[in-house]
This record gives sequence, structure tokens and C-alpha cells, in this order.
Amino acid sequence: MNELQTQVAQEIRRVVKGMDPTQPLTPTTRLLDEGLLSSLELLELVLGLETALSTSIPLEELTSENFETIHDIAAMVKRAADAK
Repeated sequence: MNELQTQVAQEIRRVVKGMDPTQPLTPTTRLLDEGLLSSLELLELVLGLETALSTSIPLEELTSENFETIHDIAAMVKRAADAK
């Protein structure tokens, strides 16, 4: 994982309270398909990433496709940061 993907994974672990700490999270882990994130946790994840990375994610980026994997979330965050 690259640095941004690692930050996303750490934020997911912080947000998802009941996650098994040994649960592997890779850039291609299917977060929604595997039921790892609820809709409320997605919102908390977005807020946490915006705060941690000092960026703002535009509303049009908040689609299920952008939250399928850690890779997808990191790409979305990078687009938001690059657009600043």
C-alpha cells in the first residue's frame, strides 16, 4: 500500500469500532461488498479523512463507486486534494 492508502486503512480501522484488528485490509478489499462499512461509518470516514488530510471532498465524489475499495477511496481523496 502507498502512504495515502495506508492512511485510509488506518482511518477505516478507527471508524469501524467492531472491526477485528487482524482483519486484512488491502488496496483491493471490497469494503461495501464485504459489509465492512455502514452508511453512517462512510460519513464518519469522509469527515475523518477530510480532517486528517486537510482537504474537502466534493459532494459529487460521494458515490458508492468511490468507496468500493481502499484504492478507490485514496484515488478520490487525491483528486480532491489535487483540485484544491
